[in-house]
Amino acid sequence: MRGRFFLFFAIFFCLLLKVPKVHADNANAFDISTDAKYDVSRDGDTNVTQNIILVNKTKYTYTPSYTISTGISDVKNLTAISSQKNLKTKVSTTPDGYKNIEIYFDKRIMGLGKNNAFTIHYNTNSIAKKGKYGWKIVIPGLGSPDSFKYYDITLAFSDDFGKPTVIFPLKSEASKNTYVFDKNSIGTSGIYLSFYETITITPPASSNKQVVLVSSREGGQGMPIKYMIILGMLISFGSLILAKVIYSTWSKYFQKRKL
Repeated sequence: MRGRFFLFFAIFFCLLLKVPKVHADNANAFDISTDAKYDVSRDGDTNVTQNIILVNKTKYTYTPSYTISTGISDVKNLTAISSQKNLKTKVSTTPDGYKNIEIYFDKRIMGLGKNNAFTIHYNTNSIAKKGKYGWKIVIPGLGSPDSFKYYDITLAFSDDFGKPTVIFPLKSEASKNTYVFDKNSIGTSGIYLSFYETITITPPASSNKQVVLVSSREGGQGMPIKYMIILGMLISFGSLILAKVIYSTWSKYFQKRKL
């Protein structure tokens, strides 16, 4: 017999609570807004774009740099741009193996309500992973969602992935293969999608076998087959005592006939 089973991995929701979080330094002195896009290609390589705006909440505070704790272990092809100029960047690794991105600004932007807008791009293989049963996409949650005025993520993926079997948090498509999440839905748990395939399982042959025991004895004539069948039915229904009586009676009868 063949059965088709969809694999639902609810236990991953517990694991999501343990994924590393995204942090942004210097949050107290600025309103921070982030519009991020994760574009996952067919081979799992993910292009990440983050448009970030820092708005001064004081007159005399400015930030010479901005640091993002990404919560992922792989960052490559990093660039940062502000006003069409490249900004200096630095990538460091935490003791847990996750990457921090630091962006250095070439201008001091001061004044209440003044904003500093910049964009970072990078690629990573840490967002999409292919396992035994298919692909999964995990985007880390926010270390402190309230640190951001808004934080939106647009997640898009290749047609080759198919339709996700699990989406957390639950969302409807904004457009084909595209989902949009805000900071309230992202929260500290993050985003999780799985694309696990339908599996056909063929049960192995049973190790239990039907066994027939045939016994014989010397002398006398055996019980006729039809009576042995009746006897077997009686035994199977628990009428062991009655079966013994019948067997004994028939045995004596056939012994007398032989004599």
